[in-house]
Amino acid sequence: WNMKELLDQLLSIGGSKPHQVACTTAAIGIGAIYGPKFYKWFRKSVEDEGLRKTLLRPLLGIANRVPGLLDKNTKDAIEGIANDFRKLYEPSEDEKQVAKFDVTSIPEDGRSTSFILELLEEWSDVEVKKWKDGQNSGTVYHGGLELRKFLNDVNGMYSLSNPLHAETFPYTRKMEQQVIRMTCSLFNGDKNSCGAMTSGGTESILCAMKAYRDQAQARGNSHPEIIAATTVHAAFDKAAKYFGIKLVLIKVDEKTSLMNLRHLESQINSNTAVLVGSAPNFPHGVIDQIPELGRIAQRHKIGLHVDCCLGGFIVPFLEHIKFDPPLDDFPLFDFRVPGVTSISADTHKYGFAPKGTSVVMYRSKELRKYQYSLCVDWSGGVYATPTLAGSRAGGSIATTWAAMIHMGRTGYKKCVKGIITAARDIRDGIKTIDDLRVIGNPVSSVVAFSSNPDVENPLNIFMVSQSMKKKGWNLSTLQNPSALHIACTFLHVNRAQQFLKSLREACAEVREDPSKFNDATVALYGAAEMLPTGSGVLDNIVIGYLDCYFDVE
Repeated sequence: WNMKELLDQLLSIGGSKPHQVACTTAAIGIGAIYGPKFYKWFRKSVEDEGLRKTLLRPLLGIANRVPGLLDKNTKDAIEGIANDFRKLYEPSEDEKQVAKFDVTSIPEDGRSTSFILELLEEWSDVEVKKWKDGQNSGTVYHGGLELRKFLNDVNGMYSLSNPLHAETFPYTRKMEQQVIRMTCSLFNGDKNSCGAMTSGGTESILCAMKAYRDQAQARGNSHPEIIAATTVHAAFDKAAKYFGIKLVLIKVDEKTSLMNLRHLESQINSNTAVLVGSAPNFPHGVIDQIPELGRIAQRHKIGLHVDCCLGGFIVPFLEHIKFDPPLDDFPLFDFRVPGVTSISADTHKYGFAPKGTSVVMYRSKELRKYQYSLCVDWSGGVYATPTLAGSRAGGSIATTWAAMIHMGRTGYKKCVKGIITAARDIRDGIKTIDDLRVIGNPVSSVVAFSSNPDVENPLNIFMVSQSMKKKGWNLSTLQNPSALHIACTFLHVNRAQQFLKSLREACAEVREDPSKFNDATVALYGAAEMLPTGSGVLDNIVIGYLDCYFDVE
């Protein structure tokens, strides 16, 4: 528009007053500036969530924040779901049988070591009973009694060590160096590759994203962005919120769980600092197109982080194990891929180390230095830490080193073969169940499945989960699309048929009488399907659930 001509026309309107002209002009100006942005947001929101959720979001957001706007039925429904979730923390029958010991302040007089050990042994027996039969998804990744005792002994020897004081604990430092080098070698890093040990996958991801943010800022990019698939681990969302980075998510195909790389590349701009690929992704166990992502990263001169936190000590061994029938081909994912600049891998999962340890790796020290935290002018002296933590548990480093040295490549390959065989048997068995559909082409330890949309009256997959829970199986609940997954561990070796038998029975029970399976999880994820993100309703339910975790009474 020619603003002068527009103003002349407005001023020529009979009877127009100055304030009317000013308001009209302001409205046109605001519309011209923000109209295209609003249209772009509205169109993307409709594509991602549909028209209904897009329209509901602002209405529910206001209603959730202004007292008295939510109707009583809606309030009661929300409170009902929240109350059901609180019940998840109620003690089980086994928990009710053990000695009760509740404290809210430090006892005036300390209790004897024998009393404490007997109490902890009772509590531990209840917890071990919940996982020892291999009916949890993930959770405990080895579970062998001998390995557990061995690592407990190692932890006892190094329970007081702290790598923050490297001169006092030189062998803790030596073990950390060797864990990093062994892990870099596993991922085919050269002599220039490097890294750091962290407390778990989330911290490894946070450290890597901080490094990319600080590197981008050092290059003059004050608004760095991450581009990743919607299936990327939630820790990347946490990193974006912690460090003020924009996270751009690329939708995946519901059947293959893979990104449209052409769309991904269209989202790259001058602010893009790093692309992220998963090997495999947590929800569906599918490996992203890492070689293609590497070529895109190189073409645009940006970083590529590969998240191997879940599959870090599974996927690197697959090419060295003979399976019958052979595994489907899968792409390279490690430092052999040009363009890969960092990798995260958890040692406390399939590395069989105790919680919580992980390794974040970099192709070179040039990138790793941006992970560091420095305070050189502190009155307490020059202070620097390589990761987010200051003091760190030397026992965790020692047990990780001990687990890797004890297992060796041969031990890991033997365990991986058993785990992958169980996962393949489960995957192939699910494909024979008409009511279910396997998502993507999982080649690692994770198998995800949803209701089959092509059958008449598809099952509610969350009700299937509840039926499985009554049979002792605890599966991971997924959304967008609604699904379940099992992360197979060493405890699942030789248990695939038992799992499939329970799963077939669960599907039959839900089809026969779905009203038996309508608990808090079903209600929550049912609400999640209906409600838009950002409305605040689900947030409040989940906040209440987290608050309950810390409630003593």
